[in-house]
Amino acid sequence: MRITIAALVTPILLGACSTADAPGPELPPAPTSQCVAEPALTLIGQKATAEIGAEIKRMTGSSVFQWVPEGSAVTMDYRVERVRVTYDANMIILRIRCG
Repeated sequence: MRITIAALVTPILLGACSTADAPGPELPPAPTSQCVAEPALTLIGQKATAEIGAEIKRMTGSSVFQWVPEGSAVTMDYRVERVRVTYDANMIILRIRCG
């Protein structure tokens, strides 16, 4: 009886290890824009507003914009299409960085 169960289970377990032509995980689309921070650095020291945020996004060419309160934790992943704008408690822009 033990040999029969092992004979039935073994092919099933080995089949689970095989590489089939199953589709892999879907990859995210490649970024369509790349952030360049330098043109927007003149806005450091300005009050953080929605209008200034839109201007920074336009000036940097980024497609992803993120406000970051000073002292906040952010992810360390690098994204060429993202601009992060750090501001202080008085809503003054301190840093403008791509990534």
